[in-house]
Amino acid sequence: MKIMPVQKQTRAGQRIQFKAFVVFGDNNGHVELGMKCSKEVAIAIRGAIILAKLSVILVRRGYWGNKVEKLHTVPCKVTGKYGSVTCGLFLLHVVLVLLLLACRRRCSSLLVLRMFSLLSWIYQAS
Repeated sequence: MKIMPVQKQTRAGQRIQFKAFVVFGDNNGHVELGMKCSKEVAIAIRGAIILAKLSVILVRRGYWGNKVEKLHTVPCKVTGKYGSVTCGLFLLHVVLVLLLLACRRRCSSLLVLRMFSLLSWIYQAS
C-alpha cells in the first residue's frame, strides 16, 4: 500500500488530495490492484481496497526446472512497454521478480498498475 499527496493548482491556491494504491495477492496466481484519489486519507484507502477487490488479474504460472513441485513461476519471459518504461517478468526459481528497466524519470504507481494490466493481457492472450 502506498499513499501519496497530489496537488492541483487552482485560482484560489493549491488543492491537496491523497492518492492511495493498494495491491493484494493470494500466492495462487491472483493479483488485485486498486487506486483511489480523495480529499481524506481514510476514504482514499477504503475506495482503493474496494476497487482492488473488483479488479482481479490472473497471472499464469509455470515450472522452472522439473515438474515435480507445484506451479511456482511465470511460464516464459515477458516484457511490456508503457511510455518510457519497459517492464519485464523473468523466470527465476520459486520467486517472481518485477524488474523495471529504462526508467528515465520517477515511475508513478499508476504506471506500474497499467503495466500489470498490460502484462496480464499478454498472459491471457498467450
